[in-house]
Amino acid sequence: VWGFYPADVIITWRKNGKPIIPHSSAQKTAQPNGDWTYQTLSHLALTPSYGDIYTCVVEHIGAPEPILQDWTPGLSPMQTVKVSVSAVTLGLGLIIFSLGLISWRRAGSSSYIPLSGSNYPEARHIS
Repeated sequence: VWGFYPADVIITWRKNGKPIIPHSSAQKTAQPNGDWTYQTLSHLALTPSYGDIYTCVVEHIGAPEPILQDWTPGLSPMQTVKVSVSAVTLGLGLIIFSLGLISWRRAGSSSYIPLSGSNYPEARHIS
């Protein structure tokens, strides 16, 4: 939680709408941001299960109602797109690199073989 003033804030957690107590229930002290606002951190140690929805609940005097932020296990749709695009790009890069390496090695195996004789006319010496 960040960007709040005054520093007093209450952070709780819910699992599927029911309050849960984190293993470390000690409230973290809000740290100043340097611009007269504060930030604090709360985390929940858990083993997520498919279908569970975890909610961070933030209560602050500056908010008329508690602020709820849901978290579900897995990647968000945007993260899924980014991972997919990255994997495809990496795969194409490896294919292009491999083809270039194969081409380079084949070209290197047929090295230059000089022909007998000369392609240039004999030089004349002027005396």
